[in-house]
Amino acid sequence: MRTLLSACVASLALGMGYALAADLPTKAQPPAAEPALAWDGFYVGGSVGMRISDSDWNTTGIRAAPSAPDRVTATGHFGNASVRGGLYAGFNIQRGFWVYGLEGDVGSANNTERHLGIPGATPLGGPAVIYDPSLDSTRIRLGWDASIRARVGMLMMPTVLLYATGGAAFQDIKVSAICNPNGTAGFCVATHTETVSTTRTGWTVGAGIEALLGANWTGRLEYRFADFGTFNHTFFAATPADQVIAGIKVNTHTVAVGLAYKFGEVPVIARF
Repeated sequence: MRTLLSACVASLALGMGYALAADLPTKAQPPAAEPALAWDGFYVGGSVGMRISDSDWNTTGIRAAPSAPDRVTATGHFGNASVRGGLYAGFNIQRGFWVYGLEGDVGSANNTERHLGIPGATPLGGPAVIYDPSLDSTRIRLGWDASIRARVGMLMMPTVLLYATGGAAFQDIKVSAICNPNGTAGFCVATHTETVSTTRTGWTVGAGIEALLGANWTGRLEYRFADFGTFNHTFFAATPADQVIAGIKVNTHTVAVGLAYKFGEVPVIARF
């Protein structure tokens, strides 16, 4: 009997101990710190960098027939680099470690390249005559450009954003051809100078890294590729014996550094 009573008392004491322990407050674990919404809001900025033109002239037909161009010389590559200055503006929406936004930009550069001769041209005198390319020339010039793009990025640090961007792009393009007759060594029977101007719509994709520099300023380094497809034009169409049918393909590569001002109050940045 004494043994049974001792066991009951011990069991009761143990149960009360568990109950008291359950009532004691536990030490709360601190929640993971969310980054401050330092990237939210509108911004405007300027950039300077380099735009590389990657353009091709492909002659698909010459003369009225049209006859086939010289296959060996029918394609000419026009590629060069130019300093580019630009302005950009947009807004960001920050959700935790992710930043989403929409941005537009406009810039200007002077990618101009001139080649002697007309790609694919053959002399009036036929195969027995050597074509003199110094009589003729072709030129491709890229002027202003613009884009409107979406951005999505992830914070690598509270102050550093790694992002991708893509959207619609626009490019001012001027293509020129000059032709001068010179007996049977030239391509044309009459003197011609023609320039076609167009604004092409294409697409662009790229990536960059951006950092909060303090106060309301951000700095970035960005690369973008743009593709404007191929457009066709018939040069010297009024003189069928001299016409040149060409396809112009234009791509660009742009690298730029930028500095922007973000409107609104910048909160204190929390550590990850």
